[in-house]
Amino acid sequence: MKKLGKVCLTGCLVAVSLLVAGACGGGGGGGEEGGDTGGGGGDLGSLTLNIGTILPLTGDLSQFGPPMENGAKLAVQQIQDCNTMQINATYEDSGTNEQTAATAADKLINSDNVSVIVGAASSRVSFAVVDPAAQSGVVQISPASTSPDFTDYEDNGFFFRTTPSDALQGVVLADLAEQEGYETVNIIALNDDYGQGIARTFEENFGGEVAQNVAYDPTGTSFDSEVEQVSSGNPDAILVVAFPETGSIIMQAFAEQGVVGEVPFLFTDGMAEPSLPESSGVDLQGQRGTRPATEGPAADEFNQAYQQEYDSEPGTFSANSYDAVMLAALAAAAAGDTSGEAIRDNLQDVSRGGQEVLPSNICEGLEMAAAGEDINYEGAAGSQDFDDNGDVTSDYELWEFTSDGLRRVRIIEAPETS
Repeated sequence: MKKLGKVCLTGCLVAVSLLVAGACGGGGGGGEEGGDTGGGGGDLGSLTLNIGTILPLTGDLSQFGPPMENGAKLAVQQIQDCNTMQINATYEDSGTNEQTAATAADKLINSDNVSVIVGAASSRVSFAVVDPAAQSGVVQISPASTSPDFTDYEDNGFFFRTTPSDALQGVVLADLAEQEGYETVNIIALNDDYGQGIARTFEENFGGEVAQNVAYDPTGTSFDSEVEQVSSGNPDAILVVAFPETGSIIMQAFAEQGVVGEVPFLFTDGMAEPSLPESSGVDLQGQRGTRPATEGPAADEFNQAYQQEYDSEPGTFSANSYDAVMLAALAAAAAGDTSGEAIRDNLQDVSRGGQEVLPSNICEGLEMAAAGEDINYEGAAGSQDFDDNGDVTSDYELWEFTSDGLRRVRIIEAPETS
């Protein structure tokens, strides 16, 4: 069972209204079918699970949001096709903005009576949701919030994520820079939990020198001075920790200042967007980055189903959204109860240590969970083995821009962390 901590009350944007909602039962599954189904397991037909998503359909991460929402929708559809438990979903836009996400969380908890929120994507936006969700007994499963600060955050056990912490990605990037022979790497990173988390971890693990570590305002519209600063001092490479909308402006500034083609770049998962060279108007062919890897039979099954449904390739973190919905449903089935607390208490158990469940046998997996059998969900985004902090571990992919998108260069094994 996941370790429980004290709920953190600081920074909550909608605390009063959501605390009232929690006291009135806002965290249980309900909808038109009526509230929480009660425990015991075994009777899937009596369960109604209400979930909501808060994903970036607009704003700096808008290129990632629709494919992430599609991943969640595909999981909902496949669960509905099992004709076992009922699952209702409500989809909200985070706007890649804290206040927009907090308002969406208020609606999902108070009006839609969800017991699970899938989202947000940006770490700083997820931090606007985590307190009100936990205080209302609602599970939050982020498919993309990677800030290391979530690991020890006091969320009373209600926060999980299906993507690994950047405590891992920062180490991977530092190792990569050393393998490339870089002695000096300068950093330009978002001035938020995501950007500063990666920048900090990279600098702590890189054996060379970080001469310039420049934080930029995620709400900014011009970054010429930041680009000039981070390019100074003749670095061997520049690490760019950004999202596509502001990242494209930053890359334009690098091109205008004559840096592109002279200094190699390293990117993170936030810039793994195939359309970035076109949107920025900058030739990025051959420039490389890292992101969590999706591989194995479950990933293949998901990719095939996604392409068949949407006639397009999954985006970065589509599989993570899919896994979040699947895990929530399996935890509810195992508990025989769709309340947030019941799902929280069973998520770790269904993610590890039992009979393997893949996307292809999710219907059987729901039945096994309801019957009290030990199951191990092997996700589309990898093995989703939650630890006591709701974190998972993943291998990483080294990717590079090509003339027509992205390609995988190789898989990098997940590093050991203390």
